[in-house]
Amino acid sequence: MESINFNDFSPGERHEIISAFLKKMRRINSMESAQRFMEHYLKSFYKIPVKMLEDIVYVQRAMRAFLYVHQTISRVCGGEVTSNPVKTKYLVEIEDELYEINAECQYLMLRLEDDIQRF
Repeated sequence: MESINFNDFSPGERHEIISAFLKKMRRINSMESAQRFMEHYLKSFYKIPVKMLEDIVYVQRAMRAFLYVHQTISRVCGGEVTSNPVKTKYLVEIEDELYEINAECQYLMLRLEDDIQRF
């Protein structure tokens, strides 16, 4: 099979080549091959924008830090968390922050999907 370096083509030419290939695969009912091709294409040529990559790393680190604090408080308190309102308040605040970080993570994934679609 002939190897094609897609970096040699402009984005418009790449789009035409890939569209023609996917149409051909659809006609011969070989979507599995088309999916493998697209996975290879994305792995080989798609680069995550630096800003988005930094945001993803930040969210991962924040999530890890808050989960560590939550686990530490839960472990130290044992089963006494519900009896102490101060400890309960801390856990609720941490859980709220985790929900916000999760929402940010979901937003980043939507941005990433959108960026891949435009690619």
